[in-house]
Amino acid sequence: MLALHYPLQLDPSRRCITSLVKVVKEWLQNREHMQSRRDKINRHQSEGIEMKSGNEENDFGYNELSPVRAQKSVIAAGEEKDDRVLFHTITISFLLLSFTLAMIVDDLGVVLALVGATGSTLVSYVLPGLIFIKIHPYRDASMMCACVQLMMGLLIMP
Repeated sequence: MLALHYPLQLDPSRRCITSLVKVVKEWLQNREHMQSRRDKINRHQSEGIEMKSGNEENDFGYNELSPVRAQKSVIAAGEEKDDRVLFHTITISFLLLSFTLAMIVDDLGVVLALVGATGSTLVSYVLPGLIFIKIHPYRDASMMCACVQLMMGLLIMP
């Protein structure tokens, strides 16, 4: 029965790490694209060339942003391979880290105590305060209580 618990814990962890990696990767790509776009605009402005806005069509009837859209379809074809590589990399990393931890630690009670101390504090104090601050639009007494709860959770967690 214990052998079935590891895949049940591995799958959500792997999905979380995968989504974080994809978000960071997309953010970096958008940042690079925006920087190259700004450089192009600055170069054209310094040369005195007037640029079209992103929504205007050129002489061939194509939108200025169409190369980016076309590139996305090419990227989508390569994403499946990247997804498989990322899947296997994360899975193997989790397995190796778990094996290493199992070989190093003699007493599982220490590991469970650390997980319980950090996880329960995070779930009980930090996350409720943080979520309340994010969704509550008004600054009032309840917002201050949530801030105090969040700070206390961050202080007692380490």
